[in-house]
Amino acid sequence: MGQRAGYVFLHFFGINWSEMPRYIVEETCREGRWEKMRGRAKNRAMCWRWWGLLCILLVFSSVVRGYAGNSQDLIDAAKNGEIAKVKFLLAHGADVHAKDKDGWTALMWAAFKGHVDLAKVLLEHGADVNAQSKGGYTALMCGARKGDLDIVKRLLTCGAVVNVKNRNGYTALMWAVRSGHVDLAKVLLEHGADANAQSKEGHTALMWAARKGNCDMVKVLLAHGADVNAKNVYDWTALMFASKEGHFGVVQVLLEHGADVNAQSKEGYTALMWAARKGNCDMVNVLLAHEADVNAKTRNGETALLIASRYGHFNIINILLTYGADLKLKTRYGWTALMFASKEGHFDVVKVLLAHGADVHARNRNGETALMWAAQKGYFDVVKMLLARGANVNAKNVYGWTALMFASKERFFDMVKMLLEHGADVNIKNKDKETALIWAARNGEVDMVKMLLRHGADINARDKDGRTVLRNACYFGDFSLDWEVIELLKEAGAKY
Repeated sequence: MGQRAGYVFLHFFGINWSEMPRYIVEETCREGRWEKMRGRAKNRAMCWRWWGLLCILLVFSSVVRGYAGNSQDLIDAAKNGEIAKVKFLLAHGADVHAKDKDGWTALMWAAFKGHVDLAKVLLEHGADVNAQSKGGYTALMCGARKGDLDIVKRLLTCGAVVNVKNRNGYTALMWAVRSGHVDLAKVLLEHGADANAQSKEGHTALMWAARKGNCDMVKVLLAHGADVNAKNVYDWTALMFASKEGHFGVVQVLLEHGADVNAQSKEGYTALMWAARKGNCDMVNVLLAHEADVNAKTRNGETALLIASRYGHFNIINILLTYGADLKLKTRYGWTALMFASKEGHFDVVKVLLAHGADVHARNRNGETALMWAAQKGYFDVVKMLLARGANVNAKNVYGWTALMFASKERFFDMVKMLLEHGADVNIKNKDKETALIWAARNGEVDMVKMLLRHGADINARDKDGRTVLRNACYFGDFSLDWEVIELLKEAGAKY
């Protein structure tokens, strides 16, 4: 009997611990039992034991009540997948709707972590399936982002609103697409997900699928009515994203579904320009085969040919020229394809452009030629080729600089030598009255100074401030390192 009584007591305590202190007080005080018990000497010890137990239970009850009432404990348990702990806390008063500092509920964490059974328990206890965090996330978005199909299905069955957006305008479908979960995206679409919903920046699920290169996802979205020509706030389309990222298969699917091959972003970029920039021959070919405008311009006047020339894709240039790319087109600042290629040192591109009749004498807004840029950057072979094609070695930009001055300033000895051999005028001055010799002297280039003097450089030329070559060497150079240049100039009769 005593053993059974003990079991019953423990069972009662285990299930109704919060009621135990009240029960003891009521039973002890009912009908004057305390006075009777206290009045009997043999029961005095029992009385004190009862009161001791009561005190212990009161303390324990307070601790456990505080524990069960801690919302963060429930959220942490859900996050860690501790289903038994979650059940215990819920059974003893934990708030199923409680949120952490970011506004996430236990259900959101369960969905994000993929704890299906735990999510079921929370839902059975009345968890709000459409509650949103501070960032606007719902449990459905969390499940879609994680890619857990079972959780998403259960949330939808429990009334999750499929087209709710977070603070950035993203829906559960967008998260499923970004994460690459095709089957999950299908389920959301079957439950009414809007295939054309847009984020705050105008991104659609189709754009994300195209950007990620998920061909199957693209097909699913198009089959559910996704607008193939939708634009974001920057006027980018899914086709542009796919072309930029090099997803050939996606580009083909989009074109087959009527994607506008000549759509332009706010900067004026087209899918063809991105393919040309990336050097993707197959992409360029398929876009041109679908009548992409080969001479379309960006807001700055760049064409696919100009872009390909800058990035050195000579195979792309051959394709573009075959489709009628205009070599004469310039950017709004007057840059030609030949200038871009020369500046970047793309020898093969320069060769192709010259073979197709590129103007070697063309100038940009600053009066610069392809030769000046190649000389300034030190591309010896490019300069040699341009000179062989008749480039004007003494052409000056709007500031009076020549290719020889640039080469001298940048200390390219062999370049200076080649330019002199092709008739470069050694005494041309820029707007600051500087000559190639003045720059060589400033830089302490002994051999270059000697070579320029041999070609008739004026040893007493003065800059706009009246400084001679010798004074420039002293004034701008490192006296301890450039002493040889200074002595050379003095021996050659230079005036200070």
